[in-house]
Amino acid sequence: MKRLMFMTAIVLASVYAQAGQLITLASPTHPNLWNYHYGSCAADGFSADGSQITGVCKYSYGSGSRYHASPTISYLATWNLDGSANALGSQCTSCNLNYQGTGTVVMINGAPYYYVATDIGGQELVNSNVQSYLYLP
Repeated sequence: MKRLMFMTAIVLASVYAQAGQLITLASPTHPNLWNYHYGSCAADGFSADGSQITGVCKYSYGSGSRYHASPTISYLATWNLDGSANALGSQCTSCNLNYQGTGTVVMINGAPYYYVATDIGGQELVNSNVQSYLYLP
């Protein structure tokens, strides 16, 4: 019984993390888009070597009309481990923004976020419905 309670406490502690620091991942601006007027980015994990955060940025540009939205273009993106924007990579046609991560909801400092990934140092990526964050426990 004590072992079951201990294991439950560990699971609850990991799901209901408290008193950590959330760092907003900066959205890089695209330097070459004509009439760029909107962009959003979502993190999707850590690089294989753990040195960067990876994700996708989607930009709207040009002009739309009453019945047609502005065209959009997506790029692979990376961030430094301090949350600062690193670079936009290649254009991708089949990548999508995923603000809901794995779909698992975690509570951080009393607010719900979608869990994305954890690196070997214990830092976590989490997303709200509109923004990605690096969580430092």
